[in-house]
Amino acid sequence: HHVDESTHVRVTQEMIQTGDFWWPKAFGEPYFNKPPFKMWLAVLPVMVFGQTNFAFRFIDGVCGVASVIILYLFAR
Repeated sequence: HHVDESTHVRVTQEMIQTGDFWWPKAFGEPYFNKPPFKMWLAVLPVMVFGQTNFAFRFIDGVCGVASVIILYLFAR
C-alpha cells in the first residue's frame, strides 16, 4: 500500500512519461482514487523545475500560501 503523496508523484511522473493525461496511472495500474486536477497542475512545475521534491510540492505550497492570504483578506 502506497502513501497518497508518493502515489500522486508517481501518477504525475507517468503522465509526463506517457503523455496520457486522461487516464491517470500509478505503477502501471489505472488510478481513479482521487480526481486528477492536482496531478495535472503538478505537471507544470515539474516541466519547469525538473523532477525534484520542490517541483512536486510547489502547487501544494502555492495553494497553502494563497489560502492564508485569502483568509487574512476575508477576516480583515
